[in-house]
Amino acid sequence: MALVQGKVLKINSFIAALRTRGLSSSGKNIKKSVYISQSNDIYTNLALENWLYKNFDFSHQHILLLTHNDPCVLIGNNQNPWVESNVHQLKNISKKGVRLARRIGEGPAVYQDEGNLNLTFFTSKDCYDSNYNMEIVKRALFRQFELKTKLTSGKDIMLRSKKVTDNSSFIGEDSAYQQCSLLVNVNKADLFEALRTESPVKPKDTFKYMNLVDENYRVSIKDVISAIGWEYMRTTPLSLCDGGKELANKQGGFHLINPTDKWFPGLQEIRNELSNWDWTFGKTPKFTLNRSFPVPQRLMKNVDGICPEINITMIVENARIKDVTMFVPPGLSKSGFSEKRPFFYL
Repeated sequence: MALVQGKVLKINSFIAALRTRGLSSSGKNIKKSVYISQSNDIYTNLALENWLYKNFDFSHQHILLLTHNDPCVLIGNNQNPWVESNVHQLKNISKKGVRLARRIGEGPAVYQDEGNLNLTFFTSKDCYDSNYNMEIVKRALFRQFELKTKLTSGKDIMLRSKKVTDNSSFIGEDSAYQQCSLLVNVNKADLFEALRTESPVKPKDTFKYMNLVDENYRVSIKDVISAIGWEYMRTTPLSLCDGGKELANKQGGFHLINPTDKWFPGLQEIRNELSNWDWTFGKTPKFTLNRSFPVPQRLMKNVDGICPEINITMIVENARIKDVTMFVPPGLSKSGFSEKRPFFYL
């Protein structure tokens, strides 16, 4: 099924969709549109997502935003990047390196690259239904590619007992959205390395993931965009009834979106906030880090009958070290040591 592309719309043509809070709508009065971002920048696409959430009224229009990003790790609002990802190696993974970004809502840490398709379902708060959203994805994958998938209680889509999606959501006072990252042809070696962590707090089972192309080599990002977009528009807004082409042709159609200030005033400011250090790292919740280091052989002559280890405890707030406590085995301090070298990295 070919991708039908509606004319590219600028912000002035979105005015009818801007928020007029307090309106109610029956399902028959809701129109659906599919927006496709022309940016591959994770921070820009997160800013676009936030802009739409803040400025649109979804009581009469539902939107499916489709994006795909250059290599990145996206963590949840209250997650610790050092626990969730291989922070120090991200810049060395893939030819472009891997960026680290923090989303506004909760959700798991995910790796994304050009082989991911990211879907964001926007509705009013009253119409939010994660089962509905994932069922549309499941139906599209079966209708177009004959892929038989299952939905878990955690709203993840499974193929042959492995995950092909990760999900998160944000529910506000009037509007809500669900994010879904769909693995089409992701570089799994980079995924494993980017999410690899030695943290004992949360060891990761990255081998639980599977690409759609592992099951059907003909699947492509372009075809998945078309399949899910059409399935979205042919399905009635508040129930999973198939209206076919007749209903799809009455919807708002496909639109290529250029996420710039010219189209979305104030977008760059949002992007700047989401890409700065204070948001990405500074939002990290307070945590304690413990490390133990063996005493160098040249210093062990003064330590008798003791397990020669130096123990260090650090308290970290907002990604900055606030306090350090070091336990030195009795007798070792008498030998004296002042060699200046980094012994660990946060």
